[in-house]
Amino acid sequence: MAVQKRFNHIEFSRLKDLGNFPLPEKIEEITYVANATNFRRFIMNKYGNDNLDIDYEITTKPDTQMTYLGYRRFLESDLKFIFPLGNGRSGHGYKRDVKYLAKQMLIRGYVSIPQLPPFDLLIIAYLVSCLAK
Repeated sequence: MAVQKRFNHIEFSRLKDLGNFPLPEKIEEITYVANATNFRRFIMNKYGNDNLDIDYEITTKPDTQMTYLGYRRFLESDLKFIFPLGNGRSGHGYKRDVKYLAKQMLIRGYVSIPQLPPFDLLIIAYLVSCLAK
């Protein structure tokens, strides 16, 4: 699509280009879904920051706070159909779980892969988290 629309400044990286992660040459959707969790863990272990205090980042950086609040809003509306209230799930518990998920999404976005510009990281973090649903 990028080529068809002549978006010459957009480049796509394959998952296996981001690290020495064993994947088949041709990746079908089922192969991707099967490997998404393993790939995410590989990237987090290799490039993640174990000392990241995501609560501090949310509190002190307005852009991070806005992203966090956007994630929460999206997750609250999106996941209510997948994890409905009732059967042991209270409204308070649901909101607590949504906050946790939003923070995990932010942590994934803070991964720094040296060979990629920062904007690419946001796209990768979003795609990996969405496609792994």
